[in-house]
Amino acid sequence: KSFSEHSIIIKLSSPEHPNLSMVDLPGLVRTVTEDQDDRDIETVSELITRFMKQERTIILGVIPVNADIATSEVLQRAKHYDPSGMRTLAVLTKPDLVDPGSENEMIEVLMNRRVNLMLGFCMVKLRGQKELDECEGKDVNSTELTRRAREAEEKFFRENEALARLGDEVDGQLGIPNLITRLSDTLSNRIREQFPTIKAEVTNALAKAEADLTSMAEPVASTHEATQRFVSIVQKYRTTVADAAAAKYTSDTLRELDDNEDFIDKDEDEDEDVDEDEDENKDEDEDE
Repeated sequence: KSFSEHSIIIKLSSPEHPNLSMVDLPGLVRTVTEDQDDRDIETVSELITRFMKQERTIILGVIPVNADIATSEVLQRAKHYDPSGMRTLAVLTKPDLVDPGSENEMIEVLMNRRVNLMLGFCMVKLRGQKELDECEGKDVNSTELTRRAREAEEKFFRENEALARLGDEVDGQLGIPNLITRLSDTLSNRIREQFPTIKAEVTNALAKAEADLTSMAEPVASTHEATQRFVSIVQKYRTTVADAAAAKYTSDTLRELDDNEDFIDKDEDEDEDVDEDEDENKDEDEDE
């Protein structure tokens, strides 16, 4: 049950779906179980960091509302990789697990008073394990299940006295539909801000691709032409190797090699040095 860096991609297409790409990352691991490896802690940490530091991603920090917000590691990491807070949105979950009498703390967090985030907080209520178990094995399509979940969520927020008292103060912060809208708007704003950089990167990538194409050989129109070109290259290679083996360093094939002129000049200089040494030795012999 170890974690992996490989992604499972699920594509959903529908006129009703928002134009979003979601990356569902595992939660931060502190302690491994018997069937896990200690390396899972590092793997998950590196995986989360890889996505968090990307400037064009929106960091969606999911935090149980009954947890201590001050010790949330996901928000600490988000602050490190997004100091301005321009792309960090926190989502509070499990509001139904808040103990009676603790509603004020929940409200303080939701209203951005405990930990101040530029994009603030949203709150959602997902289906619990009991609701999931009740649907298991029943012949109910996903659309119907989603509709029931949305209705149950709306009913919870409508009947929760602490949240109902806030009225318009939490407008747009409660429920998955509002979260989707805020995510879409935040992502659109982020793309708009990054558009000049994206345009420059695309322009540079296009220029590099064109330069790479220019440096390549002329395209071939058929398999026959490709075969002829391959045979020509092989024959030229054989000739070059044969000339080199025969010490024919002035042959046309060798002159076409990169840095061949330097190689020839070096050999010629060495030959001249050898000739001079031989002449000097000859003169010395004659003097003797």
